[in-house]
Amino acid sequence: MNAAPKTVSLIISNTLDVYQNQASELAIFETVAEDELCLFLWTNDHTVVVGRNQDALTECRVEQLNNDGGKVARRLSGGGAVYHDIGNLNFTFCARGTYFSKVKNFEVIMNAMKESGFDVEISGRNDLTVSGRKFSGNAYYHDCDRHLHHGTILIDTDGTALAKYLTPSIEKLKTKGVSSVEARVVNLKSINNDFDKNMAIDALKYSLKKTFQTSQYIEKSESILPAENLLKNLQYFSQRKWILGEQMCYNFRCKLQLDFGLCEVRCFAQNGVIETAKIFTDALDVALVERIEKLLAGSSLNCVQNEETKEILLALREVV
Repeated sequence: MNAAPKTVSLIISNTLDVYQNQASELAIFETVAEDELCLFLWTNDHTVVVGRNQDALTECRVEQLNNDGGKVARRLSGGGAVYHDIGNLNFTFCARGTYFSKVKNFEVIMNAMKESGFDVEISGRNDLTVSGRKFSGNAYYHDCDRHLHHGTILIDTDGTALAKYLTPSIEKLKTKGVSSVEARVVNLKSINNDFDKNMAIDALKYSLKKTFQTSQYIEKSESILPAENLLKNLQYFSQRKWILGEQMCYNFRCKLQLDFGLCEVRCFAQNGVIETAKIFTDALDVALVERIEKLLAGSSLNCVQNEETKEILLALREVV
């Protein structure tokens, strides 16, 4: 059973720059107190954010976005690519140990939206929907006893830009039962024209206090975050190598649906043995993907070594 944190804090970003917001988010994650839950609210302008294990160049029209003055970013968590603009509000919950609870986090978001008049539901493991259409996608990152849960709230995002820059695979759209990424999502403002970002922030504040009534509530400024953490994190998230990923040479690849999600496997093999392997996927479980990549390295294409790599090896043998 999760314990109630001693302190519940709220920090609201004062920038629209994705790399600065990512730097603050990670700094909060790194410095959150042992008995604290911190909610960070932030907005990026004209940005595509890809998941930890995605290929940015296939998920987004990178060159076009850059030419139009936009930015591409990569987050620490898994999941799929999303488009952010000033009509989107992002949230991040950070906590340690037993003070972290996905259930409570979702309770804060859902109750805030319900109090605002929206009939919201949880769909699958990481989506919040209204009338079957997604307005919030969620993803997670963990490091030892530190935990992060972040997501989006689509309020008045430019659907034309979303469709212009995101390039999801046909296979992924088929699994979602839609013809385009734009058809799958909904802006809350399209349901209630009076709803705006300030109203969303106020609703989240109220819901946060109500959900954690026994905790002390504090509003903090980003200025409390350690400058050295912010600088280090900013340099990390803005570097091209992190954003676009390491480009590896490969001579075999396959696409397949595994238990953890749709994925593309690229590998470089010589004499029937895989030397390096990379899995591109919007799966939420980052650790699982990394573990399978390590298991594939050194595996023989002609020998199924374990259940975790069995389907991948069989699929790769079909393209040899």
